[in-house]
Amino acid sequence: ALIEPKMPPRRYQSVNEVYQDLDHPNTFLNNSEIRPYIGKIKFPHDKLFGRNDHLSSIMNVCQRMNSARPSEMILVSGHSGTGKSTLVNHVGKILVKMGVNFTSGKFDQLQQAKPLSTIIDAFDGYFSEVMQSGQDVINKTKTSLLKALGSGVGVLTRIIPRLCAVMGISATDPVQIGVNDAQNRLKYLFESMISAIATPSQPLVLFLDDLQWADISSLQLIKST
Repeated sequence: ALIEPKMPPRRYQSVNEVYQDLDHPNTFLNNSEIRPYIGKIKFPHDKLFGRNDHLSSIMNVCQRMNSARPSEMILVSGHSGTGKSTLVNHVGKILVKMGVNFTSGKFDQLQQAKPLSTIIDAFDGYFSEVMQSGQDVINKTKTSLLKALGSGVGVLTRIIPRLCAVMGISATDPVQIGVNDAQNRLKYLFESMISAIATPSQPLVLFLDDLQWADISSLQLIKST
């Protein structure tokens, strides 16, 4: 991995450097002692190996999002530890450079009793990014949300902490999400919020990890959007 890169600082400078790194395990064995060692044998964390086809497939779907196809869903499956999350997060970095909004959340088996908690965390992260994007972006986001949600935005500010900062209001006590009518209203508000912040000119990609642990309310929201 360090022989091929074109940039000199990221590759071996001589055959002797390669030999020294490869010889260190022998040194440890001969001395019956393993000392702390930070060598040059390491792989870059920003490069994917053997994932070009999967990367292209995901990027193709993301790039065809427009007003005619307002939403798309991509399911990335595979055994645990095969690099699914790494692949999608790599895509996220590419999309952000292209001006696409990217946010993520991770479902947890122990959080299934808290409806929408993972999606709430994901959008809390999104609004945190909005707050760091400058006053023009904040004002534009605030205007879009008020237009789409009206007074309903107050409900969402009580469960999405950083939305309070975007809307310029003080945080109130968080609410517990109830069932039936309350959850149906909340689902409607989330749908309206997503429609307001995800536009053809600036799409939103939401990455939800470990979908097998999603609660029913989250699955219903995903299905409806």
